[in-house]
Amino acid sequence: MLVVEKIAATYPEFTLAADFQAGAGEILVVSGPSGAGKTTLIELIAGFIPMQQGRILLDSKDISQCAPSARNMMTIFQSNNDFPHLSVEKNVLLGATPLLRHLPRFRSQVDAAMAAVGLSAFAKRLPDALSGGQRQRIALARSLLSQRRVWLLDEPFAALGPRMRVEQLQLIQQLTVSNQLITLVVTHQPQEMRLADRLLFLNEGKISTIGDLNALLDNPPAALAAYLAD
Repeated sequence: MLVVEKIAATYPEFTLAADFQAGAGEILVVSGPSGAGKTTLIELIAGFIPMQQGRILLDSKDISQCAPSARNMMTIFQSNNDFPHLSVEKNVLLGATPLLRHLPRFRSQVDAAMAAVGLSAFAKRLPDALSGGQRQRIALARSLLSQRRVWLLDEPFAALGPRMRVEQLQLIQQLTVSNQLITLVVTHQPQEMRLADRLLFLNEGKISTIGDLNALLDNPPAALAAYLAD
C-alpha cells in the first residue's frame, strides 16, 4: 500500500496538496488541466523535490526522507528512457546493475524481463532501430528487472499514436496485476484512463475528485466534465 498522507509543497505560482492511497495491483490515473500539479505530484512522491509537510508511506514504512534511489520506486518519463549507445539487453540489464560485464550473471532475469514486454527478438539491437513504442518497453523491462514496488509514469506514451498508446497501457495493466505493482499514470487521454482502476483528478494543485474511474467518467462532477469536454 502506498499512502500519501497530507503532503504539501508551496511554490510561487501555486500550492500542491494531496492525500490518498493506492494498493497493490492497482493503476491510479492522475489527470487534470495543464498546470494542475500532475508532474509535481509525481516528483514529490519520487523524492525528486522536497515536500514541506505530510509524509509518504510504502507498505507501512515512512519513506518521506529517503533519497529517490531508496524509495523502491521507478519513474518513467515521455523520453530519455534508454541509452542509445547500448543494446536493448544492456539497457534492460541496468535495472539490476550498472556493471554491464555482469550480463551473463543476470542473463535469465534479463531474458525474462524482455520476454514479458515483447522485446526478446530485439535484444541485440540499438534503441534507434526500434519504434517509439518498443523503445518505451525497454524502460518497462528495466523496471521489472529492478523489482521496484511502485511505478510512476509521467505521460510516457504521449508521443505515440492512439492505438499504440492503448497497447502500451494494456501492457502496463497486465504487468501491474501480474507483479502486484502500485502504478500511477499521468495521462490526458480518456481512452487510456479507461484501462485504470481509479482516477485522481487534480485542479489548481488540489485533488478535486478521486474514485472509481469508470463511475467518474460515466457521471463526472462539474470540474471533470468541463476538462473532458475541452
